[in-house]
Parts: sequence; C-alpha cells; structure tokens
Amino acid sequence: MGLKKYKTPEFGLMFKSVVGSGAFALPYAMREAGVLGGSIVVLVVAAFSVETTKQLIKSAGSASEEYRRRTELDNLKRSEIGFTQVADVALGKWAWIVSVSIFAAQFCAVATYFVFFDTTLSPMLGYLIYGEDRNGPHHVLVRNVLLLVLVAIQVGLAMAPDPSFLQNTSKFGNIIFMVSLGFIVVFSAWYAPPTLANVHAFETGNGIVMAFGVTCFTLAAPAESLGIYSTASTKGRKKFEEIVNAAYAAAILLYLFVAVYSYACFGKDTEQIIFTNLTASHSVLGYLIQTLMSAMLCCNFPLSFFPVHQMVEQTFKLESETYKPGLGFKVARIGHSTRMDPTERSKLIESISSQESQSSAESDDDDGTSALTTSQIISRTVLVLATGVLAWLAGDKFAMISTVGGAFTAVIAFILPPIMNMRLHGGWSAQSWPRIVLNICIIAVGCWGGAQSLYDGVKGLMK
Repeated sequence: MGLKKYKTPEFGLMFKSVVGSGAFALPYAMREAGVLGGSIVVLVVAAFSVETTKQLIKSAGSASEEYRRRTELDNLKRSEIGFTQVADVALGKWAWIVSVSIFAAQFCAVATYFVFFDTTLSPMLGYLIYGEDRNGPHHVLVRNVLLLVLVAIQVGLAMAPDPSFLQNTSKFGNIIFMVSLGFIVVFSAWYAPPTLANVHAFETGNGIVMAFGVTCFTLAAPAESLGIYSTASTKGRKKFEEIVNAAYAAAILLYLFVAVYSYACFGKDTEQIIFTNLTASHSVLGYLIQTLMSAMLCCNFPLSFFPVHQMVEQTFKLESETYKPGLGFKVARIGHSTRMDPTERSKLIESISSQESQSSAESDDDDGTSALTTSQIISRTVLVLATGVLAWLAGDKFAMISTVGGAFTAVIAFILPPIMNMRLHGGWSAQSWPRIVLNICIIAVGCWGGAQSLYDGVKGLMK
C-alpha cells in the first residue's frame, strides 16, 4: 500500500511543513559535503527532527492536565495545547524563551521572504523594463516600488481573522512549489545535463559542518506539528506518529533527489540558491521559475507570519472578545494562568461556554468569524511594515537576517523539545541511558546548527 494509506489531510499538512524553500539550498550543501557526506547529514538531522516532533506531541499530552488545572478549562483537550502552553508547564519562569525564539525565528523568516522577493524579482523587472542589470541606474527605483507593492499585498492578507483562509493560500503556494521543482529539474537537464564527473562522495570537513547548518534550518518542522495535530481528526491523531514518519520519508526522498540531481548538473558551480544557476542566461524559463518561486513565497508568507500576530495580540491583549467558533481556547488564553484574576477568568470561561452553546443555533449565513479590532489592524500593519523595513535595510544580504532566524530555529526545533520532554517525564533520572544519549545528541546537533548559522551569518556580513 506504501504511502496510500496515509492519504489524509494530516499527511498533506505535515509533508508541507517539512518541504519548502529549503529544497533550493540543499544542492549547495551537497556541493560542500559531497553526495554521501551530505546524504548522511540529511538523514541524521531528519531522524532527530522526527524524534523531536514526536516528543512535542507526547509533551502536549503530559502538559494538558496541568494546564487544564491552571486555566480552569475543564474541556481543554490534549489537541488544544500549543508550543507555548507546553513551555509554560515544562519550563515555568523560563517559558519566555520559547515565545522569544518563535517570534524571532518567524519574524526573520518572513523578512527573508521580502529579501528574496527583492533579489529575485527586481533584477528581472529591471532587465525586462529598462534592459539593465542589477547595478543599472533604475535598480533602486524598481526595488523600492516592488517592495512597497509586496508590503501592501501582505498587509491586506494579514487582515484575515483566522488561519483558515491563509491555509488555502498556502496550499496554492505549495502547488506552485511542486511545479517550480519540476521546471528546475527539466531546465537543469537542458541547461547543464547531469554527469557523474560533477559528483564527489565526500568533500571537506568544513563542508560537512556547513551542511549541518543548512540542513538543520531546512528540516526544522517540529514546531508546526502541534498546530497540525490540533486540527487532526480522531483517526488522524491515533496514527499521527505513523503520519509523521511517512511525511518525513516522502519529504526526504524529494529533498535528496533534487539535491543530488542539481549537484550532478552543476557540480562545483552549484550556487547557494539552485535556481540562481538557471537565471543567468535571461531565458524565459529562468524568469518563469523566478516568478513561480516568488508567487509561492507570497502565498506562504501570511500563514508563516500568523503565529507572530497571535503572539503579539495575546501578549498585549489585543484580541477581540467576540467569540470565534473553533477559537474559543485562544480567546480564553488571553491573560491565562494565575496572572488573571480568578473572578475575571471565571466570567470569561462562563461567557465562552455560553457562546459555544449558542453557536450551533446561529444562522447558516453567519460564517462565525469576528472582525478584527482596530488595535489588531494597527498591530498587524505595523508588524508587516517592520519586516519590509528590515528587508529594505538588509538589501541583498541574507546573512544579517538568516543568522538570527537560523539560530532561533535550532532552539525551537532541536534544543527545547528534548529538554521539555524530559522535564515533563521525571527529569534525567527517570530516563533510560539510550534515551539520555539520544537527547544529548539531538541537543548537540541543535547547538551545532545554531552556532553554524551564527558563524555563517557573521562571516557573510564581514565579507
């Protein structure tokens, strides 16, 4: 039956959380580490990422009872526990590390999208409109206008009150992504046919170290798993670990194929972003690939940034008090834990319960979503503008942004999950020796990946 039995919405969402624009950086990792060296790195990091994903799901189950007691939400389900709630229970006063890491990683990732738009589309538009290369006299004008248009589009998309619409745009973006991969494979074969002469089994030790940094950033998907688990059906939750295994297996096969194939095509000339190899000729297909990739990121941008909006709105209590079906837990979470006055918390829970019972009797023409408050609109606009400003200041340099984003991503995906899991299950003393060794290795890889990201970023900034 193969992957057929995993044809579920959960498998699709999990697969898309693993597969992304990192596919275009892995060929460069292969160039630096070699085919065998790079493949070993990818498989090891993938195995650790699968383990931390499963650890987060188990941690959510262990943390749900304690979090239910703190918030007095008797109907709170395991599937409604998020990363920050697990951290509240597992890390106590240190839970802020998770919030800061998620905010920094997502904010930097989104700012990198803007930089990518700029470095990809502005030279193409400058060449098509003015016949100029990147250093032409109209480059700054084209870049600034393009950035303003992109920011305006993203401000509009950021006004979605819940992620359901953004999930649909993200699905469309992932279809574009798969089409783009197909074009890259075809164009690579035409532009530079693959040959074994370009391929080496191992390169330098430094190349393997660098490949770890790239791969850790590429495969850092555990944080999204709790969100996928929360929307899973009962059947999907029962076999979620199997779905995680299958989704990662499919993603790794795709990653390795694209990485090895592209490396075989371009060898030592493989660029840090693979389709840069395909656009130097100013060909129509090269421009098509650039446009498709930009469209993919434009579709995925809003959903990637939604957790940042939620975090800011919950922290500063900007969310609307109007009930949103399916989002009652998020409303109740405002001022959660013991920081909220008990009387106020009881009233809020009573209000939510009342509105939940009324929601089933609402008319069919009511979609159940509440409009954003003025504070939410201002907050979301400011956040998107801030990413645009950061991208504008960064220019064509990814290093400044990816340095911070990569380091915090390693913290979220590889360092914190094992620590939280052990704290919720009796600490170090309650773990078996194989489990302790495995967790130490995972944490070490996370530290290595984060440090490598910092090193590569600083090195890039100094050039």
